[in-house]
Amino acid sequence: SLMFFFFFKQKTAYEVYQCDWSSDVCSSDLFILCRVVGRDAAQVRLDLIREGVLVRFFDQPGLKDHIRISVGRPADTDALMKALRKMERDDA
Repeated sequence: SLMFFFFFKQKTAYEVYQCDWSSDVCSSDLFILCRVVGRDAAQVRLDLIREGVLVRFFDQPGLKDHIRISVGRPADTDALMKALRKMERDDA
């Protein structure tokens, strides 16, 4: 249902915001735009691809420190969060 999707998207945005490298999370209907701090956003994208998670990186002024995360199925978000937590553990 639409209400479930809204809750799920907000939950996903909150979980991404909790990551050490994440700041200024902004969400729209279908995606979350997240500013990456303390890491290179392009490298975060490559690290996520290696874990089987696709996110978007924009090599443009004003967005070079951001990634865009599409809000998909709960299983997709679980894979995203698993990959992000792995990246945090690897950084520690």
